[in-house]
Amino acid sequence: MPLVSWADKGNFAKVTTKLVCICLFLSLGSVIFGYDTGMFGGVQAIPGFVDRFGECNAKGVCTLSASRVSLMQSIAFAGKIIGTSSAGPIIERFNHRKAMFFMCFCCFVGVVIEATSKHYAQYTVGRIVLYFAVGITENAVPTYQSEIVPAGARGAVVSSIQFFIAVGGFISSGVNKRFSTDKTDEGWLVATCLQGLFPLLIAIGLPFVPISPRWLISKGRSEEAVQVLIKVRPKEDGDNGACDAEVAAIDEALQHQVDKGPWLDLFRGTNARRTMIASVVFAFAQFTGQAFTSQYGPRFYTTVGLGSMAFTYSLINSAIGLLTCGIAMIAMDRVGRRPILIFGGVVQGIFLFLIAGLGLLKNPSTNVSHFFVACVILFSALYAATWGATPYLLAAEIGTARLREKTMAFSSSVNVLAAFIVSFTLPYLLNSPYANLQSNIGWIYGSFAFAAGAFAYFCVPETKNRALEELDACFEERIPARKFSSFVATGAAAQVAVLETVGAGVGKDERIEQVEKA
Repeated sequence: MPLVSWADKGNFAKVTTKLVCICLFLSLGSVIFGYDTGMFGGVQAIPGFVDRFGECNAKGVCTLSASRVSLMQSIAFAGKIIGTSSAGPIIERFNHRKAMFFMCFCCFVGVVIEATSKHYAQYTVGRIVLYFAVGITENAVPTYQSEIVPAGARGAVVSSIQFFIAVGGFISSGVNKRFSTDKTDEGWLVATCLQGLFPLLIAIGLPFVPISPRWLISKGRSEEAVQVLIKVRPKEDGDNGACDAEVAAIDEALQHQVDKGPWLDLFRGTNARRTMIASVVFAFAQFTGQAFTSQYGPRFYTTVGLGSMAFTYSLINSAIGLLTCGIAMIAMDRVGRRPILIFGGVVQGIFLFLIAGLGLLKNPSTNVSHFFVACVILFSALYAATWGATPYLLAAEIGTARLREKTMAFSSSVNVLAAFIVSFTLPYLLNSPYANLQSNIGWIYGSFAFAAGAFAYFCVPETKNRALEELDACFEERIPARKFSSFVATGAAAQVAVLETVGAGVGKDERIEQVEKA
């Protein structure tokens, strides 16, 4: 049977070099967010930045107060929530590629505002504009990848967003370490202006990125969708008509829902369940406490008496995070999303409780201090591989076709709101003269981490190796979360599953039989 002649080639049988290059290229958008998060977390400890934007006393000694840091960090999320909210309508009307062009323009504007700042308020405005662009990116890239990548490889590709966030964090850690003692404006200016490199590269390459085939189908442009698939699928798929069959099957599956629904539909019928899962998973991604290592890493190490090695620890943290993100990309389509979230929640909770417990020790030994740092780094690395990577993937794939962009936009807006709450409160929780919890903050975030693991066990369905139309069928049939992996779809959804997954060696024999009987 020609549709499955390549069935022994594994999950990536239908992933071509061109498709990989397209997806990796678009992932540069995630590098922007990772770089900004790490960069701003580091420049707060660079003397030149503190002198420029801090509050100085009569002796000329400058400091960044908790309230100012909180404002500069958290208010940027106002831009991000506007970006995530507007991304869906922009993508629906203009397509993913044009949305990314707009994102690049906004990035350039934000960097210029930051680089010309003489006051912390202007720098904060620049961060708001930049985060608006990030909000668009975090919607456009995952939804595009989920729509163009075959089901068997979707987990690895879409979850790469966290890997590239980690790449950005690693680059920023290196830049921050290079200028960690710089007392002039040069250090923070170089770190700030480097943000403009990534949108420049994206803008140059975007004309070569094809439009999403599912977006084209939703606009009645099926012939163009076939041509896109021919370009990104193996040559034999174009020769034997598999691309035409895939477009026809997707078109049939989407016929009753190509008209984009209103926002209120997110909370109606089976869509309410999808919205709840995506939103709660995104919220837990923030409430498990990653911000105190990603956004305030160097300041946190300084707070607990390890300031001399703060930038080195952050660099090590970023490097290990890259490794674990790479492992997670492979595990997504082999282990599955659900086990990764359960494992991540439980083990993150253990590390956070260890951090809190070790912080209670007065005058700890050198070995205890090293173990403390190891717990912080391992927690951060584990977060990146589990609750950092998976929410973007789940939100991009569980939304129905008529609401996919809106599901992603709404749930990522919840993510931004949760991030704002954490970012705004964290300086007050960590530092004196406020709560001054320091490492005791681990008790709070650790409790959330255990709750996140429990939520994943009871509520999050397994979506690995499922075509998007097949997931629609699972939700329409109201299949319990723990039974998603055993459900067998029928009709057009089954046809898409055969064309996307069985040929990659990850589908079920029943699907082939269903297509043969059709």
